[in-house]
Amino acid sequence: MVRGDKQTPAHERYATRLRLGYQRCEAQYQELSEVREPILFVMTEGVRAANEIADYLH
Repeated sequence: MVRGDKQTPAHERYATRLRLGYQRCEAQYQELSEVREPILFVMTEGVRAANEIADYLH
């Protein structure tokens, strides 16, 4: 994980956290899909980082 360098794409700076969050969301989805649909919420420092992470996750 590269921290602090705003030139590094957000999905690379937060790769570990994104991977863990996605894995947890996937596990919750399997557990709760019959009751409700779990979502993965990612808060970023700005629109650019949000768009980078959204593109990465799609």
